[in-house]
Amino acid sequence: MDRVGILVVEDEESQRSLLAGLLKNEGYTVGEAGDGASAFELLQKGIFEIVLLDYRLPDMDGLTLLKKIKELNPATEVVMITAFGSIENAVGALKAGASEYLTKPIDLDDLLFKLRKIEEKTYLIRENMVLRETLRDRFKSEEFVYQSEKMHEVSSLVVRIAKTDSTCIITGESGVGKE
Repeated sequence: MDRVGILVVEDEESQRSLLAGLLKNEGYTVGEAGDGASAFELLQKGIFEIVLLDYRLPDMDGLTLLKKIKELNPATEVVMITAFGSIENAVGALKAGASEYLTKPIDLDDLLFKLRKIEEKTYLIRENMVLRETLRDRFKSEEFVYQSEKMHEVSSLVVRIAKTDSTCIITGESGVGKE
């Protein structure tokens, strides 16, 4: 499994360097940003699947940036980090789409555990998309062998039904390949 890219968005350089160093040692591809604007600029390049985001930044609050991140790419996982934790802020961050909400000082083992879980989820989602695409390509209607006009009609109907979230029943004689 390829390691995901993580962007550390933290205005305190010592914290940012500590987190980035830890993540690099764990084999992650790591980017760093000290404010919301430069973080968003890096995210627009699309190389980070996870963002460690400080709640308080010099140019905007983390919640505003979180919303912008989710608008840009809803699949980006965000771990909100703050030294000034409150239930209100945590609920707001989670409602806005944060995967986790951690308070400083950060338990590094806990952070790594949570990142591995997020990475696993990201990998499974990516794998699921690849498998769906493979199945879609594999079972295109053009691959079915038939000559009759009736089978052309059935094939067209199957293509239309496949695009909907409907249940259908296929009937017919035993042994004619209804599966």
